[in-house]
Amino acid sequence: MSSVARQYSVPLSVGAGRSIQLNGTDYLGLFMAAVGVATWGVGYFVGIEHAIAGLAFVGFAAAILGLGYPALGLFGIGILCLMDTPMRYALLNKGGLLRWNTYNYWLVIVLVLYSPFLLRVRSIQWVIWQALILLMIIQLSYSPEAWSGAQQIMNLLALFSLSVFFARAIDDHRAWFWLGMILGLVGTAGGLVFVIKGAQYVGISINQWVRFPLTAVFAICLAMQFGVTRGRERGQALLFLLATINVGWVFLAGSRGAIIMGLMCLVFLMTRIRGRGAWLKIAGGLAAMVVCACLLFPERVEATLGRFELLFNSQESTTDRTSGRSDLFVGGWYMFLDNPLGSGTGGFETGWSHLAIQGQMSGYRAGEEFPAHSGWIKTLVENGVLGVVLFTAFVASFLVTGIRQRYRGVLGFTILISAMLAFSAITTEFQGKGLMMLTAGAIVMLHSGDFLTAWQKSIKTRFRPMIRRREGSR
Repeated sequence: MSSVARQYSVPLSVGAGRSIQLNGTDYLGLFMAAVGVATWGVGYFVGIEHAIAGLAFVGFAAAILGLGYPALGLFGIGILCLMDTPMRYALLNKGGLLRWNTYNYWLVIVLVLYSPFLLRVRSIQWVIWQALILLMIIQLSYSPEAWSGAQQIMNLLALFSLSVFFARAIDDHRAWFWLGMILGLVGTAGGLVFVIKGAQYVGISINQWVRFPLTAVFAICLAMQFGVTRGRERGQALLFLLATINVGWVFLAGSRGAIIMGLMCLVFLMTRIRGRGAWLKIAGGLAAMVVCACLLFPERVEATLGRFELLFNSQESTTDRTSGRSDLFVGGWYMFLDNPLGSGTGGFETGWSHLAIQGQMSGYRAGEEFPAHSGWIKTLVENGVLGVVLFTAFVASFLVTGIRQRYRGVLGFTILISAMLAFSAITTEFQGKGLMMLTAGAIVMLHSGDFLTAWQKSIKTRFRPMIRRREGSR
C-alpha cells in the first residue's frame, strides 16, 4: 500500500531561516498542476473543446499508468472526476451509449481488477452501499426502463472503483494534499475560461457545469482534512483561496443548490485554518475576489441574487420558485404511495409520464418522461421503503463514524459528508463523480485500518502459489 513515488528530499528556500522539503510526490504534483493550467490556457485560444480533450487524455493516461504508481493514479482519477461533466457533453455525447460511458467502463475494469481487495473491505458504509446496489439490481428485473436503471447502478459502482485509487495512496499524505492543489488550480483556470467563453459553447447546461468547480472544492476538503499534516500547514491559505474562487464560479453560474453546497464546504474549510497570518491572507483574498466579481461580472451576480429572491417571493407560484422541483416531490410521493415497494430501478421517468395531475401538482412537465432531479425522490419511487432506509443509513453512518472516531479530529469532516450527501440528494441524482470522489476518499481514510488489512490479505491470496513454490524449493 505504500507509495512508490521516489522519496528524495531537496531543501527549497522560502525565506530567511525557513525551508521546506520537496519529495517525488511534490514534483509530480507540481508537474500535473502546471500541465492542467497550461492546457486551459491553450484552450482559451484554440477552443474549450480542445482543452477538455487534452485534460481527458491526461487524466486517462495518468489513471492507467497510476495502477503502478499510486500518487499518479490518484491525480489522474481526480482529473477525470473533475472533467466528468465537461467530457460527457463536449466529447462523449457523439458516439451513443458506449462512448457516453467511457469513464464508467474504465471504472468497471478497475472494479474487476481489484475485486479480491474490494470484497475484503468490511466498513459500515461499504456494507450498506453494497446492500443498496444489490437491492437495485434485484429491482432492475421488473423495471420499465432497464437501461436507465443499469446506468444508475453503474454510477453507484464508481464508489468502489474510486476507493481503489485512494486506498493505494493511503499513506502518502502529500498525494492527498496535491490532489486538492491540482484540482483547485485546474478548476480555477477552467472556471475562468468557462465564465468568459460561456459553458453553452460546448453544450453544457449551467446546472450540469457547476459540478466542475464543485468537484475542485470537494478535493480541497479532502486535502485539508487528510493531506495537510502537522508541521506542513503552509498550503492551507492557498487551498482555502482556491476553494473560494471555485465557489465563486459556482455562484456566478447561479445554481442555488450548488451554491449552498459550496458554502457548506467553505464553512468546513474555515474550521481547518490555523494561524493568524493565514487568516489575514484569506481575509484580503476574499475581499479582493468579491470586489472583482462585482466589477467584472455584474450581470451574473445580479442574476444569481435574483434567483435567490425568487425563491422567497411569495407572489410567485411554488412551481416557479422551485423550478418545478415541488411538482416532482409531490408527484414522486403519489407514485410511491401507489407502489411502496418500488417501481423498479430506472422507472421514475416512465412513471412520471403516466402520472395523472392530482393534489398540489401544477401540471409541470405532465405527460413527459422527465428525470426526478432528486436522489431521495428517485430512490423512494424506484426502490421503495427499503431503498430509502438503506440510503438514509448510508448518510447517517458517516456521522456515527465521526462520533466514534472524534478523538482523531474527524467529527467536523463526517458532519460535512453526511450533510453534503443529504442535501445534494434533494436537488440532484447520482450522476456526479465529484461527490462520489469525496465520499470514497472519506470512507478510505475513516476506515484506513480495514483497507490496509484487506489489501494485505488480497496480496497474500494473489501470490500464495508463488510463495508455496518458493517454500517447497527450500
